[in-house]
Amino acid sequence: MALRTLKTTGGWKGMKIKMEAKFKSKTISNYYTGNPDNYILSFHHYNIVVDNDSKEEYYLLEKDIELLRKYNKENSILYFSDVNNLKKIKDNTNICNNLNDIYLRIRNKKEYEEFKKLDLDINIIIELNDLENIQPTKNKITLQIDAIRELPVHKLKILKMKYNIVNVLLGQIQYITNEYADLLDILSNQFGIEKSNQLELEKNNNVTNDIYDISTYIKIYNCIEKIINQNKKEDLVETIYSIFLDLANNISYDDVRNTKIENQNLIGPLFYKKAVCEGYSKLFQQILSLLNVKSLVVSGCGRNVDDGHVWNQVEINGVWYNVDITAQNYTIYNNEDWNMFLREDKICRYQSSSPFAKECLKNYYICENNKHRK
Repeated sequence: MALRTLKTTGGWKGMKIKMEAKFKSKTISNYYTGNPDNYILSFHHYNIVVDNDSKEEYYLLEKDIELLRKYNKENSILYFSDVNNLKKIKDNTNICNNLNDIYLRIRNKKEYEEFKKLDLDINIIIELNDLENIQPTKNKITLQIDAIRELPVHKLKILKMKYNIVNVLLGQIQYITNEYADLLDILSNQFGIEKSNQLELEKNNNVTNDIYDISTYIKIYNCIEKIINQNKKEDLVETIYSIFLDLANNISYDDVRNTKIENQNLIGPLFYKKAVCEGYSKLFQQILSLLNVKSLVVSGCGRNVDDGHVWNQVEINGVWYNVDITAQNYTIYNNEDWNMFLREDKICRYQSSSPFAKECLKNYYICENNKHRK
């Protein structure tokens, strides 16, 4: 089934470096249509579904995988959300001679039993909520969670005593915009998941480089706790605002971003103090998760220019607001008087195209030094 590659959107515009080689197999070219940029190739790894069982297709697929592995090098991920397609690859190609970059999603006990018959020492992706039901034994596990609050360090250490957890896949976000909303119908039919559950559909369709080994995950957790503690105020909104300013002032926007996956996930902003809009937004969302504050990562384009962007929406007392750390960093760097904390839609420089985005109709003013910030 052919699924179009999502168009790279804006704040990611610096990622548009084209790959010189063209894919030849229908299996891979169905996903990476046209001439994909390196953000799509390096960060998004689509579920491999064998297009047909001809010898020519398997031959071309093997060549395409060789090309992808060469291009992505240490960031290579071959993702399967269906054990049957992995079995086809194993039986008809030499792709499984290298198992280090192969990941298979396991959703239930039945799928796990089918997987064990393949006798492949690969990474299996399991949602935290499914782990106890599946009871995997010796296999390398990439444990997937949406929010860091689901997996405190002490809980991870207990689970590691029982299971071979080697990685954590943290905070994969929703990328499909209104422009590609028809893909949700296709994915819903393909995976048997309700269209309204967009995040689960996208998890089944692709994996992003938000995967961290255990030691890195623990460092991330500890760094986030430290940020919260350093900005703790008596009032929750004041705490969030202090964190907002902390990130905007101390994490610089990385203009040399076209080959740096780390700036799209949590490694860049936390360890190197550099990020692009996606990195800022993912970090802010995970910080808020530890504060038990609901938030979203949304995407869209500029109101006056075709320039895409990613930012947060945050719920305070039942009302949703926009928060844009990237824009705040820009105003600080350019010495502009502009505040993008808890803002309504019409003030934002960008308009969301995410189907799940909330309507933000109010501004939230907080008192700082007896003056209301605008």
